[in-house]
Amino acid sequence: SNYGVELTAERYFSDGYFFLTTVSLFDSKYTDLAGVTRNTAFNSQYVANVMGGKEFDFTKNNKVRKLTLSLKGSMAGGRWAAPLDLEESRSVGYTVYEDAPYSKQMSDYFKLDVQVKWAVDKKKTTRELTFEVQNVTNNQAVTQEYYNGFADQVEYVYQLSFFPAIYYKITF
Repeated sequence: SNYGVELTAERYFSDGYFFLTTVSLFDSKYTDLAGVTRNTAFNSQYVANVMGGKEFDFTKNNKVRKLTLSLKGSMAGGRWAAPLDLEESRSVGYTVYEDAPYSKQMSDYFKLDVQVKWAVDKKKTTRELTFEVQNVTNNQAVTQEYYNGFADQVEYVYQLSFFPAIYYKITF
């Protein structure tokens, strides 16, 4: 069973800026063959996204040049997983999960991205130089846990960390 509500606010690109915000609140469960109602893997219960940007026009003498600054943020409750059975994992030497699907919630997720783009339009081409930093706050939400038999310890998989990127694009 799935139910929820979503709210969206949007301002289309006009006067050099735009924004889009969405918030979703929901619940997602299933009933197994034994009649037990459980969370689904994706029952994070909320997701919020905010995106916006401002474009500055430096057009002069028919030379179209634009600088765009934009920001994108995402926040969500953690995904659900089965809890790790540490004693059983240790005895067999590899990851064993408890027989309780989707009963442990992983960390809440948060990501903030920043982008700066310089674009130059010519008659037959557009050239863009973009600098982007994904996960600028370097949030490290746990997305999965597993048992490492070689190290005899529980280890974690985290969301993508701080990631800067520069790219150049030519459109013709």
